[in-house]
Amino acid sequence: MIKNVFITGASGCVGHYLIDECLKHENLHLHLLIRDKRKLKVKNIDESRVTIHEVDFLNIETLAPIISNMHYVIHAITSWGADDITYKINVEKTKWLFETANKGPLERIIYFSTASILGKGNKTIVEAEKYGSGYVRTKYQAHQMLQSLSMKDKITTVFPTLVIGGDQHYPQSHISSGIYPNLKQIKIMLPFYIKGAFHFLHTADIAQVTVHLMLNPHEKAEYALGQQSQTLKQSLKDLASVFQLRQWLQIRISRRLLMALATILRIKVGPWERYCIQNSNMVFDVVRPEDFGLKSKFPDFNSVLEDIKSW
Repeated sequence: MIKNVFITGASGCVGHYLIDECLKHENLHLHLLIRDKRKLKVKNIDESRVTIHEVDFLNIETLAPIISNMHYVIHAITSWGADDITYKINVEKTKWLFETANKGPLERIIYFSTASILGKGNKTIVEAEKYGSGYVRTKYQAHQMLQSLSMKDKITTVFPTLVIGGDQHYPQSHISSGIYPNLKQIKIMLPFYIKGAFHFLHTADIAQVTVHLMLNPHEKAEYALGQQSQTLKQSLKDLASVFQLRQWLQIRISRRLLMALATILRIKVGPWERYCIQNSNMVFDVVRPEDFGLKSKFPDFNSVLEDIKSW
């Protein structure tokens, strides 16, 4: 039986890898929501398996008959702004999409949130709504909204940590695209670090886990996605090693000193940035491909840096 998958944000960095991963399953027909189909870089698309809907997500209601016939929805699109449109896309239109999909043969929704709204124990933090950017704040509000939906048992929420991915052919994530242009600044930063850690996951591995969760039974309704935590100190070492940058020493500076330097240099630090600096140990209970019997394509930080270097 052919099953329909509706993918939002299909032309983005994660979206391209989701398309590739879904097409490995011959019983899936993909419906791609794309505002401008010229941004789609997937080559040789089989039109018998893929339908492109060139529609702005703000006008998603025009696709109501299509959406109500979906078996699966992968909702990866997001708005990064700080205006009313961000709330409309990240909360209001998201709610409409999920409720409309539930009118048909819907089996599973995979919803992309962000680990930025999480704290210890993967619990959402009120600071995300209180101090966060428009993007972070509305992601927190969307998470609250999901709890009131009648079909919430059909929704699996994934919280990506730092997203690394893309290449010379596919769109690059903000982090991946920023490394080469900022190597001079990175070189200046190499001797200094603050205590902290983070997780990352490459978009190819995000896609693996996402499609697995879509097609297979699983225990939880929420998953933070990431490889094992990486300290900021070790990350600078890895950057220096892979890109052959000299690093004579490493000096740990306190968060208080960092804030003082920002003041002296007249660097504006908002409430959310201040919160993140004070809580720089961004470690969660994460899952990666291996937790589902899969194999990570980029299992450690060195592997993603080596990939970026090869472009």
